[in-house]
Formats: sequence, C-alpha cells, structure tokens
Amino acid sequence: MADAVIEQIKQRVDIIELLSEYLKLQKAGSNWRALCPFHHENSPSFMVSQDKQIWHCFGCDKGGDIFTFLQEIEGVDFPEALRLLAQRANVTLTQYNPSAQEKKQLLLDLVSKAQKFYTQALQESKEAESARQYIQQRGLSAESIAAFGIGYSYDDWSRLKDYLTSQGAPEANLIEAGLVINHYDRFRGRLMIPLHDANGTIVGFTARTLKRDEPGGKYINSPQSIIYDKSQVVFGLWRAKAAIRKLNAALVVEGNLDAITAQQHGFTNAVATSGTAFTAGQLLQLKRYSPNLLLAFDLDVAGEQAAERGIDLALQYNMNIKIVRWPSQYKDPDECIRADAAAFMAAIRQAISIMDYWFWHAQQGLQLERVEHKKVLVQRLLPKLKKVADTVEVSHYLQKLADLVRVDAGLLQEQLNKLKDGKSNVMRLPSAISHQPSATRMDRSTRLVEHILGLVLTMPEQFAYARDYLDSAFIADSTLVELYRRMLDQYNKSGQFAEDAADVALVGKLRLQVDHDFPDSSIADRQAALVRAIQELRKRYIEQRLRDLQVELKQAEANSDDTLMNQLVDEVKLLTQQLTELSR
Repeated sequence: MADAVIEQIKQRVDIIELLSEYLKLQKAGSNWRALCPFHHENSPSFMVSQDKQIWHCFGCDKGGDIFTFLQEIEGVDFPEALRLLAQRANVTLTQYNPSAQEKKQLLLDLVSKAQKFYTQALQESKEAESARQYIQQRGLSAESIAAFGIGYSYDDWSRLKDYLTSQGAPEANLIEAGLVINHYDRFRGRLMIPLHDANGTIVGFTARTLKRDEPGGKYINSPQSIIYDKSQVVFGLWRAKAAIRKLNAALVVEGNLDAITAQQHGFTNAVATSGTAFTAGQLLQLKRYSPNLLLAFDLDVAGEQAAERGIDLALQYNMNIKIVRWPSQYKDPDECIRADAAAFMAAIRQAISIMDYWFWHAQQGLQLERVEHKKVLVQRLLPKLKKVADTVEVSHYLQKLADLVRVDAGLLQEQLNKLKDGKSNVMRLPSAISHQPSATRMDRSTRLVEHILGLVLTMPEQFAYARDYLDSAFIADSTLVELYRRMLDQYNKSGQFAEDAADVALVGKLRLQVDHDFPDSSIADRQAALVRAIQELRKRYIEQRLRDLQVELKQAEANSDDTLMNQLVDEVKLLTQQLTELSR
C-alpha cells in the first residue's frame, strides 16, 4: 500500500513545479536545466525530465525523483519527505505509519496544540497584558505576531497540562514533547515564541521572561527530543529561505525577536542563531540556500569569542562571511532597524568580509613601524588565515599581511605551513554539500558508454550502426552491459527498444545526459559524436587488451606454451592493425 501512496503523490506533484521553487530552471530541448544546488559550478549540469519525472546532475552524479530531491535539498529523511509531499499533494498517509514516525507525529501534534493554546492566551487573557505591552515595546506588528505564532504561557503550574490531558493526551507524551517537567508546565508566565524547522513545522519553543527577577535566565528553550534538535534549527529559516536563495545571502542576527523585527521591516532573508555560536547543522542548512552569510552580531571581545567557533566552521565549509557594522549610536540591529531601516540597509551594502574585519580589528592599538607590533599582528592574523579553506583567498590575505608588515610573503607562508602541521583544523565536508564532483572520478570508458547508449536512445535510427560497431565486450559496467544486451535483443526482434519498469531511471538519466552534453546540436552533430565515441571506446578497449596480452605472453613464455604464444601473437598483430586504422 505504501508504494501505491508514493505513486499517487508522484502523479499529483509535478517535478518541474516543485524544483522551480528551489532552482531557476531553463528549457533545454525536451528537458530542463539549472545550476546544481548540491555542488559549486559555473555552467549548469543539473538536468530535469518532466516526462520521466526525474532529475540528475552530471557534475556531482546525484539524481532521483521528487522524494530524493526534497531529502537532499531540505536535509530530511524519507518519511519526512513523504509527509511533506503528501501534504502538498493532499494525500492522506493512512497506510504509512512506522512506529517511530507515528510517535514523532504525535509529539508534533501536541506541540501544535500547545502553540494554539498559548496564542489564544495572548489574545484573550487579562493575565497576558504584560506580554502584550512587551510586544508593543518591541514594535512587533499584529501580522508578525500571527505569522510567527507568538503566544503567552499562563503563570500557573499546570494550566497547559490540564488542558491537554483533558483532551486525552498522556502526561508521558507531554514530557517527551518538552511541554511538562516534573508534573508541571515547563513554561510559565513567559512570552512564547514557536521554533519551526525549515519546513515550517513547529518543533518547540523559546520562552522569554517578562519579569526582571525571573529565575532560570531570560530565555529557556524546549529540551532536546525526537522532534527538536537545537543544533539543527535556524530560527526564521522556514520564512526566509526563499529570500535567502533569491538574494543569495542570509542575514544572521543574534536574537529570535531581532529576526522577526528584521523580517517585518523588509529584511526577508533574516534568520537568528539564538546567540552568536553557529553549529555545523545550522550552517549546512543555510548553505543549501546560499553560501553567503551577513553577520549582524555585536563582535566585542565576548561576542567574538562566542562566534569564533561558528565562524571557523563556516570558513571550513567554504562559506563567504561578511560583517554588518550598523551605526554606533544604536546598540543592536533591532534598535537600528526600528529607528532607521535605511541606515541598516546601507550597513548591509557596506558589509566587509570577515578577513577584512579581522585585519581591521587586529590592527587596533598597534603601531606597525615597530617590529614588536608587526610580530603581534602576524601572531593575531595567521591563526585566522589558518582556518580559511580557499587557497586563493589565503594567498590574497597573506600578501596583504606581508605588505602591512613589510616582509616577504614567502616567510609568512612558511609560518602558516608550520601552523598547519599536525592535526588539521579543516573538516571534511559532508557529501551533501561537497564541492568535489564525483563524476570527474568516473571511468572514462564508462562515460563513453553512457554517451553512446544515450545517443542511440534519442536517435533510434542509429541503432544499426551501434550494433555493428559496439561490441558488448567493450562495456565493463555490468548495469550498462545488461541494458545494452536487452536493447540488442529487442532491436533484433522488433526493430525498436521498449524500456521496461526496471530501465526507467537509467534510461531517463541517459536521455538527460544527451540534452546536457548536446543542448543545441543538430542531428548530424549528434551522429558524428556517436561515431567518435564508439571509435574512442574501441581504441581504449584495444589498448587495454594489448596491455593484457603482454602479460599473457610472458606467462605463456614462462610455461613454454608455444601454441598459446602463437595465438596471442596473432591477436596482438590483429589488434595492432585495428588500432593503427582507428588512429588515422
């Protein structure tokens, strides 16, 4: 039954409509193309077939259907992708309920009910007057309050628990959802700000105190659970991700309310980290939409130390970081935006790279005509350069530092190399965002076979030529040789090839590759490409066979097997003649 539901969703969700929300697709023959969101590239190698409802990138070799795309782009597992696409297709998942997913949905439902309870309290309760006054002081509009689902938790030990248990919710589930602790409501007398995942699902809360002497800190968050992982949540991303992709940058502020204010005033790409410390999970989520970060943090000594680890991670993930420096008369971005949004926009336009910021900051209080101050500057900046992954950027700033302290850049490079000895600080990038295309590591002969089969599939009239000149022995890949043999069998019987269900994904990929490699070519150009590919494949096969024959000849000679030696010599002569003809 699960397969039937999946097929129903595929029929209702068009792959072009879905992918167009994430990518700028352009027509390419009968298919579509775009820059791949999963690796860096300058020319589009990401192809989509509307007919087959599949996609494939010929740069990083990722591919699949609407489910695999959503899993890759949103960083979710299959059950979550299934749930999201089912919602989009208006399909009820009554037949797909593994126990873990069932429990997760149960807790999500409880958190959603709690949010509605908190919202109603904010709107209707006299007790929530202090929360309403605080919201007014922060300048939040009614539209922002509604959009983010802000509410109020009663200053009562069990108001929420009593409400939800009266509706049949076991207390044990309320504890698992992070709503109850030690038989009492976790959040009491606080402004409730829902935390959403990247898809807009409420997974928890951050609760701000409304009292000056409140124990437990200004903010308390939902605890870690199967529905809420703090290290994976970027506040406001669910509303900002389209703008981040469009503007090709994420504006990152410290506080959740700061992000709401920023979005309210037109900075729609604003998100918050709930502090200055990034996690790897948060960075990877942001990088799905843009590698560029605009940090609007207060980078005083304490702030810079807190932000340093996250900035280090971002640099290691090859992200581009700029520092937004708002006018000094405002204490933070929130105050600046509310007082003078135009000034904050100007600050964004004038943002400087993190390395330029570090260079400026490191020079404060130094007199660079003094040798000891030059040494201090080098000691401050080399560890920063050590964290940068891009070699061109490192070279640029090494030269800049060399110019400042008036020494040879080579000497600084030697010192930097010494810092890099031992355990490297550069982390290996996860495959989902790796900039090293796996396709470049594919065997050339296998790539040629894919070219040939793809061209024949798009030009069936050329199959007779391929049959006469493409021997299955030339094909090393077992999947491709099996497909070619089925093509041969069907062509010899009926004069055409009809793919079966097992061939859909592979055949679709091969057809996409032709549109990718020959986007505007004529039939004659494709025919010529087919001839060249088969000739090169034959040549590579013969060259490899000749190398193998040399080994076999030595073995036959060692065994004094004259008969085998004569046979092998004859084969060498024949193949050498064929190779000479191919090379003309």
